[in-house]
Amino acid sequence: MADGDDIPTSMSSAGTAMATTSPEFSGQATGLSGVVGPVTIGPLADTGPLPSSGGALHASLLSATLPAGLGSADTLSASTVGGDQTSSAEATVATVTLTVAGNNISATLIRAQASATCGPKMMFG
Repeated sequence: MADGDDIPTSMSSAGTAMATTSPEFSGQATGLSGVVGPVTIGPLADTGPLPSSGGALHASLLSATLPAGLGSADTLSASTVGGDQTSSAEATVATVTLTVAGNNISATLIRAQASATCGPKMMFG
């Protein structure tokens, strides 16, 4: 190296944490979706993705006949909400009847719920 060249002996970097004032949200709820063998079901009663700014989305379907003669589902409902520091999603199906490989499967209520709560978003620079 030529005289005057800097030779670093150690390198370090430090980030600066800054809290942002606008949280970002995500969430999506689907009343019914799945795969049975080669058959894809749904999505049925799907809210789609929640905007990053938050809000509320709801989707519902009174009744659905499942493809390939697999069965039926009634009273499907899905919702997702984002606000403050929380995102949540919930889906319910009141009645499901399936016939798979000659076996009858039924349920009178299926419900799923999820939520996430976070503190302020931190950015490092």
